[in-house]
Amino acid sequence: MTFPKAVFFGDSLTQFGWTHEGGWLSILASIFVRKIDIVGRGYSGYNTRLCKPLLPILYPNKDSLKDCKFFTIFLGANDACATPQQHVPVEEYKSNLSWMIEYIHKLDVPMDHISLISLPPIDENKWGAIEIAKGRAITRRLDTCATYAVACQEVANVNEVSFVNLYEAMLMQKVSSSSNKFDIFE
Repeated sequence: MTFPKAVFFGDSLTQFGWTHEGGWLSILASIFVRKIDIVGRGYSGYNTRLCKPLLPILYPNKDSLKDCKFFTIFLGANDACATPQQHVPVEEYKSNLSWMIEYIHKLDVPMDHISLISLPPIDENKWGAIEIAKGRAITRRLDTCATYAVACQEVANVNEVSFVNLYEAMLMQKVSSSSNKFDIFE
């Protein structure tokens, strides 16, 4: 017996989605057990520049994505990072995402089965304090995250694929939450 699949392709935010203590991919796999196979392909530290050549290795032909009902690209956190080895300029980021969408679509995944997820926001004060305590420069900034989230949405709109604005959703959750239980920065 085979099941259709949902592929989640991204960086460490996808890789660590499999953690047994409430990881988002683990939760999805539990919800959809015996209905759809959840395939997580997360690569810690990777950006769109590194993932672009990886995609054809993972999915070399149409058979590799046979019965794919949902393909999500969740990249941008490392692209937006200020370190030279991870940073990808926003225009290149957009170009890389568009290329990935086109590549997946050429493997017979319909456009309405492809989705982009924006990078989440970052608590710049807490992240910065950790980096400074380690003697390192601050490499992640909230305003840069916002720029890349907008860029991700632009790519989704141009390519007519669905978009999950995780950046905005998490900021709204932070604002509307009256309990630390849902504090995204704790």
